[in-house]
Amino acid sequence: MKKKIIIVIPAFNEEEILEKNILDLYFFLQKKMKRYNWKVIISDNASSDKTLKIAKNLAHHYPKIGVVHREERPMSSAIKKSWEEYEADIYSYMDADLSADIHQFPLLIKAIEEGYDISIGSRTSRKSKTSRSFKRNILSLGLIFITKRLFNSTIEDFQCGFKAINRKTRDEIIPKMKHTKVGFMSTELILVASKKGYKIKEIPINWKDTRKSKNSILRGIIDALINLFIIKKDLRLGRYN
Repeated sequence: MKKKIIIVIPAFNEEEILEKNILDLYFFLQKKMKRYNWKVIISDNASSDKTLKIAKNLAHHYPKIGVVHREERPMSSAIKKSWEEYEADIYSYMDADLSADIHQFPLLIKAIEEGYDISIGSRTSRKSKTSRSFKRNILSLGLIFITKRLFNSTIEDFQCGFKAINRKTRDEIIPKMKHTKVGFMSTELILVASKKGYKIKEIPINWKDTRKSKNSILRGIIDALINLFIIKKDLRLGRYN
């Protein structure tokens, strides 16, 4: 029996790029992931444009595309709830703008097949090729440095929007995530799983920032620092057990 993969695409006001990118991904998966029973889930996060309409139209015409609509913004919440609603062997997600090269998606899945609990794209690997603004790159590297020192971690990239997990992680770690409403689940997932001894593999990727962030970078850094200290405290107090 083919293993089932769920690929969640969080989408907030993505009417300009959604159809093209979803179809690019769809036809890539059809060609390169024939060994698997895969499904793409577009998770519309309270979009105010035509994102939901486009997503529903795609789901109507393509059997392996599904769509869910949520009345809340945070991407992390969309990923968590979509993973929890579907039964599969492997769960993954990637950004709607396809910043990560989809040709490296099979490597994420291969790592899970090899016995890793979590596989993550790493933009900071020496083998990765990235295109990012100087400001965004410096702020990101600074936050990674702080996170590694605070948690004594060897992970090189926590927030990359290109990850896969196995069923065990979905069942045992995802329900315990506390920071989905502030969009910080990606880092929280890695930190908690690492503390519990889960096997994590980083995959070098090609990454290209193709547009400006919809959110304030500085505000995001401040929120991230606050959440890091909360997670540190909660881990110390055993609140993820």
